[in-house]
Amino acid sequence: MKWRWPRAIVWFLRVLVGGVFLASALLKLYPIEPFELTLIDVGLFSWRSAHFISRIIISVELFLGILILANIHYQKFTFPATLFLLIGFSIYIVYLLFVEGNEADCGCLGAYMQLTPVESLLKNGTLLLAIMFLRSKGSELRPSWRWMTPIALATIATPLILNPIQLNAHEEGSNTQKPYHIDLSSMPQPMDANAGIQLEKGEKILAFFLVECSHCKDAAHKLAIVSKQYDMPEVFFVFKSDQKEVEEFIKASKSDLPYIIFKDRQIFEMTKGIFPTVLYINDGIVYKKWTGEMLSNLEMEKFSDLKGRYLR
Repeated sequence: MKWRWPRAIVWFLRVLVGGVFLASALLKLYPIEPFELTLIDVGLFSWRSAHFISRIIISVELFLGILILANIHYQKFTFPATLFLLIGFSIYIVYLLFVEGNEADCGCLGAYMQLTPVESLLKNGTLLLAIMFLRSKGSELRPSWRWMTPIALATIATPLILNPIQLNAHEEGSNTQKPYHIDLSSMPQPMDANAGIQLEKGEKILAFFLVECSHCKDAAHKLAIVSKQYDMPEVFFVFKSDQKEVEEFIKASKSDLPYIIFKDRQIFEMTKGIFPTVLYINDGIVYKKWTGEMLSNLEMEKFSDLKGRYLR
């Protein structure tokens, strides 16, 4: 019976490693926005290219996960490809650790399981040891190389079908209605901002969020990124929630920007009950308004020339 134990260990490790790759890919896919924003936030990719790079990474993980599970061409292709990918991921994680510290989330397992850079490096190190052990033990399947093509095509198509890129959807972004006045006199002073802020004076961006809204968290993260990338008007978040809930939202959305707690029902008049709602205001006049999916990656690029566009 002893001969079964090495075989069982090899089988277990193959299922474990292949399963981790498949789980990592699928967890990134739903939702994919946090993973895209992680790639953008560290400055490696643009708003436009992140759509494609994120899906390419997911496809590669799916492809290698299937090959590892099926033990196909492990020695000649699967092992070196997996080794190269894990080393590449580890270099990215070290860069993230250097830029943002160990509090950052690398997005390795999507939005469902957050890992610090150190935890991700330990995970990758464990996977590296496992695939090196698999290389030295057991036989492998060697079907025709023609099998690789349909597997590759299927894994490339999977993220594009399940979570397609919508380059043209909401590309215009903001609405086309005429400018209108908004009454901000009852809104309290922003927290964590300079004293004496006058919201009704000068250029401002007000973003209205609900703390339990996942789309609001993505929008907050996007605004935090563009506020670092571009010379923009001041950005203020507006919530109808308690401070503790807001602080948890700020942490989860990686958006350290001034915020306003405004518990008046007027907030629903300002947003028409739609969250997220983002307003570009100059001297109390709303010139642009974005809601929901209007805050696409392509639209965020347009924030680069927003400041001063409507100076009177």
